[in-house]
Amino acid sequence: MKRTFVVFNIILMLLFLTSLPPAAKAGTATAVINGAKDTISFIANKFGKDAIEKEGGELVVKTGAENAIEKYGDSVIPIMKNLGPSAVTIINKHGEDSIYILNKWETEGLILLKRSGDSVIPFYKEYGDEAIQICINHPVVGEKLIQNYGAKGIKLGKSLSTDEIIKMVRWAPELKEKGQLDNFADLVNQKGSTVFDKINELIKNNKTFLTGAGAVLYVLDNPEILEAAGSAVGNIAEKGLKGAGEGIGEGISKPLETTIKEGLGTPLIIAASLSFIICVCFWLYLKHLIAKAKAKIKN
Repeated sequence: MKRTFVVFNIILMLLFLTSLPPAAKAGTATAVINGAKDTISFIANKFGKDAIEKEGGELVVKTGAENAIEKYGDSVIPIMKNLGPSAVTIINKHGEDSIYILNKWETEGLILLKRSGDSVIPFYKEYGDEAIQICINHPVVGEKLIQNYGAKGIKLGKSLSTDEIIKMVRWAPELKEKGQLDNFADLVNQKGSTVFDKINELIKNNKTFLTGAGAVLYVLDNPEILEAAGSAVGNIAEKGLKGAGEGIGEGISKPLETTIKEGLGTPLIIAASLSFIICVCFWLYLKHLIAKAKAKIKN
């Protein structure tokens, strides 16, 4: 008898528990609908109906808001109200990671996810907040930096300027083809902006380097150039790639007179010769004018 009573109580409890979810769901559904309705009304007043139309119209945005609230809770409502209908679309597309990014970086995060959400979300999953900050600080090229250089790109992105990152990205395909991508990243992480200064110097003084990547490959083969003085780079420009390593040593160790003679002799001789010819011609012309003037005076 006692055993039967216990079984009966268990059955009643189970029946009671199974009767709760429908009511709870009904209450939740009502709260979701009301929350979405309030959100859409707020968004329409703040951003205008045109903004809602751009995201597919009121019904689409309202359904998106309902889905977001139902799946992630009321915490998404302030985000959607703050950032507008685009945030509704992004949250439904990219989920919890986008909620964190939108909550932390707000408008900057919204712009980033609208532009490159499909590529940026994986970066965030792998590298965390630093990846997002780099992509925000260096629009478009920051994403390509991480895409090409991975974890090393994260470190580079925290220290390099946007202009330097553009160069890293521009040179990446050729360096990757030569198997030197990681080596270049390591060199820049070690030496910083000095690497770019020397590469720019090489390109400026030596027309043999048709591309920046070509100059990078030369620097990787001759890392001692990063310690060389400016005169050595000039010497390389005159001598070309052949024997350039020797030119560095000579540019540093030889006296200034010898360096000028070997590195700049031909251009200086040509310039001096032209100057001398011009002076002689001017002197002869002046002498002719004086003679002409004297002849007039005699007459």
